[in-house]
Amino acid sequence: MADKLSALVMGSGYAAQGHTEALRYCGVDVVGMVSRSEDVVRQVAAELAIPYVSTNWEQALADTQASIVAIGTPGGAHFEAIMQAIAYKAHVFCDKPLAETAEKARRLYEAAQSAGVKTAYAASYRYQPNVLYARQLIHEGYIGHPLEIECISHFNLERLIPFGWSHRLEQGGGRLNNNFTHKLSIVEHLLDGNPLQVIGAVRNDMDKAPLVSGVHHFRTRREFIPSEDELASIEWGEVNAEWSYTVMAELESPHAPKP
Repeated sequence: MADKLSALVMGSGYAAQGHTEALRYCGVDVVGMVSRSEDVVRQVAAELAIPYVSTNWEQALADTQASIVAIGTPGGAHFEAIMQAIAYKAHVFCDKPLAETAEKARRLYEAAQSAGVKTAYAASYRYQPNVLYARQLIHEGYIGHPLEIECISHFNLERLIPFGWSHRLEQGGGRLNNNFTHKLSIVEHLLDGNPLQVIGAVRNDMDKAPLVSGVHHFRTRREFIPSEDELASIEWGEVNAEWSYTVMAELESPHAPKP
């Protein structure tokens, strides 16, 4: 019998927790978790019964010698962590976006190819039941050849959400990194498609966000929205990420032949 696969998880938020459960479901032994906040990662690791905890990623790679790393943090923290994992010959399972720039993403791709490690994109939205059913209908020919797919997302994010990584491009924020990635992944999965070209525009329609302490979990940040009384004395962080976008993409697909 082959040795059981082991995984080291980077991050302690809901994405990293989801990676942990998914890997275990597939029979992978999750041996460690790394995050920047020691008290938080210790608590989460204890709740998930993960034996090894650290705030030092490279040390954790050396200590655990995990065969897989699962990256469940914002995109701005990906590049160095993945490069270090590749140096340890670990296979990489990474959340979106792979990196905050195309140049860094290509360097990661080339490093993985050179090292001979396997890579996977953690595109969970493509496995939603409605997407899988639509894929089945397309693949079995029930709706003919799809010629165009339109995706619309109304995020309706409160403008007073506390300032954080999602407001800064260099940290992997913005709607292209965190929404379009899901939409493109869904369409690729529906069509077995391969993107050929894209064109689009972004709109930076939020210039600032309130600085609020105590926010760690992405899903609970709405609980920290300041009250009207607090706004008069609050400090603000500068937003440089886009909060709306329009994209048109051309894909090739065996299910949508050209006329």
